[in-house]
Amino acid sequence: MRKSPLFAATIIAGFILMALSGVPMYSQETNAAVNNQPAAAATAPATTEGGFTIGMALAILGAALAAAGGGFGSSVGVGVAGEVGNGVLSEDEKKFGTVLLLQALPATQSIYGLLTAFIIMGKINLGMSFENGLSILCAAVVVMVTQLISGIWQGKVAAASMQLIARKPKQTGQAIILPAMVETFAVFGLLVGILLLNKIV
Repeated sequence: MRKSPLFAATIIAGFILMALSGVPMYSQETNAAVNNQPAAAATAPATTEGGFTIGMALAILGAALAAAGGGFGSSVGVGVAGEVGNGVLSEDEKKFGTVLLLQALPATQSIYGLLTAFIIMGKINLGMSFENGLSILCAAVVVMVTQLISGIWQGKVAAASMQLIARKPKQTGQAIILPAMVETFAVFGLLVGILLLNKIV
């Protein structure tokens, strides 16, 4: 039985929530009392050796999810389109240029995910607070889900467009426009992710 992209995204989100459930959410006073430390010392972010914080870990996780979501969506979309493209080329190799263009359309989601990961890596610093790390992770999840789902569906529409040009070569323009419409939602997801990341100091 084939699983939907939404199912995969739900599983990933579940793992994230499970990981976050283990993060202690004490107040500064409670944390100081438990560790017999003054309250002023509790204001510093929780760190491990080398200044690594939970916020940094969340931000790194966000960069990884953004890149992985875009890459996964693009790989599935390009693969689906490529399967149909081979069938079209087996009948008419002159359509290679159009088939290649249609197959390349779902690859842009991996670029958007990679761009988001680069932006996040530029914001990661030693001593990053938990709040900033969690905010970066939330922005990355938006990009991950939109790129993953749009990449898969764009590949399916591109595959259908290849079948269209195989039967009606004169409708190449319409065949390209249809999968390009799916691209707009990937751009929307990237735009929201960048706007959210720009709000994080």
